[in-house]
Amino acid sequence: MKSLVQFKVKKRRFSIHFLYLFICCLFILSSYAQARDLFYVLDNKGNSLDYECYLKCYDLDGVYQYEFFLYAPPSGDYYSAVATDGYTAWIASNEAGAIKGFAIRPGGSGGTVPLQYSVGGASGLAIAGNTLYASRSVTWGVPTGVIQLYSTAGSYINTWNTLAADNLYPGSLQYVGGDTLIALRLGNANIYFLDMSNDGDVTASFVTNETYANGLCANGSTIWIRYSSALLAYDYAGTRQPSLDVTFTGTLPSRYLDIYYAWGPDEGVVSVSPTSIDFASIPEGSSTQQVIQITNIGNMNLTITGVSLSDTTNYSASSITLPYTLTPGQSIYPVITFTPQSIGTFDAEYSIQTSDAYHPQTTVSLHGTGVPSLWYIDFDADPGGDGTSWATAFSSLNEAMAHPDVLDGSEIRALSDWTGEGQTISKSVSVYGAYNDSDQRDLRNKTEICTDGAGRNLLISAPNVRLDGFFLVDGRADYGAGLAKL
Repeated sequence: MKSLVQFKVKKRRFSIHFLYLFICCLFILSSYAQARDLFYVLDNKGNSLDYECYLKCYDLDGVYQYEFFLYAPPSGDYYSAVATDGYTAWIASNEAGAIKGFAIRPGGSGGTVPLQYSVGGASGLAIAGNTLYASRSVTWGVPTGVIQLYSTAGSYINTWNTLAADNLYPGSLQYVGGDTLIALRLGNANIYFLDMSNDGDVTASFVTNETYANGLCANGSTIWIRYSSALLAYDYAGTRQPSLDVTFTGTLPSRYLDIYYAWGPDEGVVSVSPTSIDFASIPEGSSTQQVIQITNIGNMNLTITGVSLSDTTNYSASSITLPYTLTPGQSIYPVITFTPQSIGTFDAEYSIQTSDAYHPQTTVSLHGTGVPSLWYIDFDADPGGDGTSWATAFSSLNEAMAHPDVLDGSEIRALSDWTGEGQTISKSVSVYGAYNDSDQRDLRNKTEICTDGAGRNLLISAPNVRLDGFFLVDGRADYGAGLAKL
């Protein structure tokens, strides 16, 4: 009886342990299922002879996330097919007789997989487990319309001739799970479903509404074909699904060469806008502000761990309490203030450190110029002065207004009297007369602006103008007094 009780207790303990392990497995599987999928776009940067291969990643809304540099091929060659499992990216060209692999995340591998027939490359790739599928639809001695199978370790496995027999010429490929491979026919936008357990036998197909497409990707229910700059969505029955169409935003590819749908990790991803700010020119000692938006565009929390400013004399930034956590989709808006302490051009950087594995530091470049806030006019001076001193004074208000660094809010001091054609104030400045060349002011000797009745002596065409210490003499107007404000 005792042994029977002990057995029942042990059996119950075993059941509890099994249930615990089962729950843990469900948790692990559910966590893995939550990992987001991504669109991976193969992009070649450069001119027609020298390309560099990048893999750009976009979320399922088409928002740019980040990119991986893959390869700088020999001059004149370019890679136009891609497949990835999220860890390793495999690329092939239309010419090079090999598939190249590059680790893009921890756990990825790489290497070179020689293609059968050293002439000609592959027009499409897919990956399922440790097997690569390459569509060989290029001529130059290569059997066209076949799909060849290779191990990721580099060995040739098999060739499917089904499509070649029907002259279907497969291009872009996508593995969608189970025994199904989807192919896009080269030269048009026909879609084929291939049975991987039966040497690529075509189990279904449909013709899209597009006359041509140059890339395909898919998941378990939706097929996207790249037409122009958009991904057009279809269901497996061939029905258009416009609500699932995708347009890429953010950093766009230079050349859309191929696209693949694959796993991506749960992660926080930083997006900073803008990445450069030009404060233009402002008077020294004055201030202007611009706002930066820092957003978490990933699907997990993102932590801002640090911020720094390379020039704290002429620039300042609103404070962020660190560490600062951004939930998915959340933004924070630091304010950058430019206050030039002297005359000159000032460049700086605002750096943001985050938990983003691919952008641990993002930099915003800052540019601004401090210009004089005080200018000088000597109505007896020769034209061509820069207006920064009595010795190099402007010769008229008109000359001062024409100078690009005389900005709204500037102060202008005037010396001597003016007789002649009218003067115009077209900026929101303060103009003070009654100065002498020792920079002393005597309001008993106000500066005169006189036209001898030949026309308007002063035209004010800007708001918030201050005119102090002047006599306006012999003004003329078509009606009213000889002083006009427009």
